[in-house]
This record gives sequence, C-alpha cells and structure tokens, in this order.
Amino acid sequence: PESFYEDYMGIDPDQYVEITSFKHKPFYEPYVIQLPDNWAWGEAYNLPLEDFTEILNNSLEQGYTVGWASDVSDQGFRHGEGLAIVPEKSWSEMSSEERSQAFTEPVEQRDITIEMRQEAYDSYDVTDDHAMHITGRAKDRNGTTYFLVKNSWGTGNPYNGYLYVSEAYIQLNSTAIMVNKDVIPEDIRSKMKGIDNFSW
Repeated sequence: PESFYEDYMGIDPDQYVEITSFKHKPFYEPYVIQLPDNWAWGEAYNLPLEDFTEILNNSLEQGYTVGWASDVSDQGFRHGEGLAIVPEKSWSEMSSEERSQAFTEPVEQRDITIEMRQEAYDSYDVTDDHAMHITGRAKDRNGTTYFLVKNSWGTGNPYNGYLYVSEAYIQLNSTAIMVNKDVIPEDIRSKMKGIDNFSW
C-alpha cells in the first residue's frame, strides 16, 4: 500500500478536507461528526448549507472530483434505476403510481434547508451508510441539477453502475463531502478556522 501510494496516487492527503453542514455545532470550525461509522474520529468543517453546496459545485467546476458520504436508506435512493431524488411531494403523500413515475419522469425536487438536515440527523433518519465518488454534473429537461455518482454496487443498472443524484438528495442526505482545499472559494476559506494547517 505504501509504495502504491507513493508511486501511483499522486495526491497529498493533507490537501483534502471534509465538509459537513449541521446546526448543532459552530460554523466554520472542525468537529468530530457523531456517527457510528466515524470510528476513526475524523473531523469535518461545519459550514452553512449554501457554502457546502457552493464548494461541491466549485470542486467539479475546477476539475476535481468529490468524495461523498451519505445515507442511502432513503426511499429516493434507487441504485437499480440509477437515480436518487427528493420529490417535492413527500413519499407518504404519493400514490403507488406516483412513486413509480418519480423514477421514470423528472419530478420537482424539494427545497432543502439546514433545519431539514438537522431534523433528519437528530431523528436518525440520516446516518453514514455508504461512501461514493461524485464525478460530474448534469441537468434534466426541467433544469434540475443532478450529480453523476460512481457507486460500488456493480454495473447492473442503466448507467453502468453510476447514478444521477439530485442536488436536493445530496443536500438532505449527505453526512460529509471530501474536497481538495484549493476548490474552497477564498471568501469561505477565510472564515474556516485553522484550515491552512488542517491535516489528516
């Protein structure tokens, strides 16, 4: 592993940082995310949701992919259909036909707030189920933003193992993203305490 890292990886781990977004901790400071899978006590910077989203988009615009830790137990996550969504209408209010159609036709996505994220975290609806790799971005015919995500659950879906994950899904269900520090806009980075000295 050590020689593989030195000879082939070509990355500096100290240039990478995890970002999260919750209300129960101060913004722009790192903290240990309280999740069962965080057995290594890894720290993430806690940012407002709009900053979290801006960094994610900026990373892809700058040519960097993104590590993504997320809950995948939500009804809107369907690897088999290659799609993850948060429809504007809640699943419980949908008929079975509407639930099925949500994965075959574009539907309006819910506007996600940090309050929704916090409620889902506090109620254990959102936890760290799985890690994936965000590699690109797309829009559907309604102009809704989706992220192209590489999953590890095999290639037997419409996109050869990839999924299109709506921005709403990422905003609601992410526990953290991992990005290169260079993609963090300066106006955000200047508020992040100790970011220049942060290392793994």
